[in-house]
This record gives sequence, C-alpha cells and structure tokens, in this order.
Amino acid sequence: MRPHFDNYVRTQSGKKLCPFQPDPSQIDIVDIAAGLSKICRFSGQTSSFYSVAEHCMNVVGVIPEPGLKLAGLLHDASEAYLADVPKPLKAGLPDYQDVENKVQAAVGIRFGISPEKFGAVKKYDWETLKAEFALFFPEHYAEDIGESQSVLAQLQIAALSPWDAECQFLQLFVKLNTQG
Repeated sequence: MRPHFDNYVRTQSGKKLCPFQPDPSQIDIVDIAAGLSKICRFSGQTSSFYSVAEHCMNVVGVIPEPGLKLAGLLHDASEAYLADVPKPLKAGLPDYQDVENKVQAAVGIRFGISPEKFGAVKKYDWETLKAEFALFFPEHYAEDIGESQSVLAQLQIAALSPWDAECQFLQLFVKLNTQG
C-alpha cells in the first residue's frame, strides 16, 4: 500500500497541496514565505545563501507599476511547493513545467492575480536575474547571459537568513495586499 503523502505536499501550516490538481484553498502565504525563504537560487552555487524569497522581493523593487508588485512578489510561488528547478533541467522536463504552471495558476486564483499580470512580471524577473548573475558570476556574465552587463546596479543582495527572508517576505505581502 502506498503512503497517502505520495499524492500531496504537506505544508508547514498543515495544508495538503496536490501538485497535479492544486486546490487554491490549500495555498497559504505562510507556506509560500516559509518555502521560498529556504530555497537557494542558482542551485545553491552562489558565494552566499540567496533565497528565492529574497529574489522575489528584489523583483518587486524593480517593478515601477504598483498594480504588478504583488504579482512580482508571488511570481515564483509555485517553487515553495515544487522547489526551484535549474533552467537547463526545467527545459528538458515539459511535464514538470505543466505541473509548475498548474500550481502557479492556483496561486493566482488564491490571491486574485491574473495570468496576464504574472506574464507582465517576466521582464522584471529577467532584469533581476541578469543583475543577480552579474553580482554572483561577473566573470561569466557575457558568456552565459549573452549580452553586456546589466544596468540594474541598484540591486543589493542582502544574503538574508531564511528566517529574515521569511519575515520580510510576509511583511511585504501584507503591505502590498493592503494597497489593493
């Protein structure tokens, strides 16, 4: 007999999320903050711990449109339930991408964020990624990114601890969610 947890991810808050059929009512901001704050970007190949939660907060910082900031904060929320799969691996796993899209859609439903808003955030996510790459891997930037260095010089990597990243992520969520 297979264990029941083969069908779902048990979250810190006690909810159960089935990645193949995600129920938006099982999506919780506390679980998102907890999960993203403990996942390191770039497969952990950075000089210091840099969480997906901190990345998401940095994306918010470069978005000029107030109406997109919550989508920016939650653009990688599916990773709280599925992990941050490196781009080369993700590109070879179309089934994984389908599951990730389902979970992200459930996040959008739960927090009232349209797919169009998540789509509009992609350019800011890309600009933030380029700036992160320039900070963590400056000697490989042109080779790996395929262009000259990013202009996002204002990006600061605080290398927050998971606890600090989780708390700051939740504080920013409350601020953005109350702004409408």
